[in-house]
Amino acid sequence: MNEDLQKEAALCSKHVKRTAILEDLTSELKENFGRLERETDQRLAEVADDLVGTTLGRVTELEKKNEGLEAELKALSEQVAELLRVKMTADAAAVAADAQTAKRVQDALDAEAGKEKEAPRSSQLTEEEEEAERIRRSETRFPGLAKKAAAQAAKDAERLEREARRLEGYAAENKKKQAAASVSAPKKRKREAPRKCK
Repeated sequence: MNEDLQKEAALCSKHVKRTAILEDLTSELKENFGRLERETDQRLAEVADDLVGTTLGRVTELEKKNEGLEAELKALSEQVAELLRVKMTADAAAVAADAQTAKRVQDALDAEAGKEKEAPRSSQLTEEEEEAERIRRSETRFPGLAKKAAAQAAKDAERLEREARRLEGYAAENKKKQAAASVSAPKKRKREAPRKCK
């Protein structure tokens, strides 16, 4: 019986030692788990702060770049408008010069006709017939003048049409870019005002 008690006491002592060891391990595991949880929370907070800071920095950079592009577009639009004004002025001057040349040619033809002392038929002709006669005389004296004037007018109209299409395409593309930039920027949320406790 004494031996049984000794064996049981020894077994009980082993169990007590193992329980103490397990309690120490459990306590250590709890501490490690708590430390790991704190480190994880801290790292997640740092990553979130970095992410928010990077995103805000990128948005600010994009806004600055967008402002620069808008300024460039405005300057470019003004330059194009100025070029169009200069072109229209030059075209008007060319048309006026052509008209003066045509008038001089017509005056010369009229003077020559007067020298030939033809019977005055102009009173019998309609305005369209007189104009056709003038054009015919101009063509005989200056061959190709009417064709040259018509070809130049067609070229000018075609060039102005091409320029207008190019500017419309540029404006449409810029609107798309601005729309894409405004969609990618995060929207600001309104914060509620804190309520005062009475």
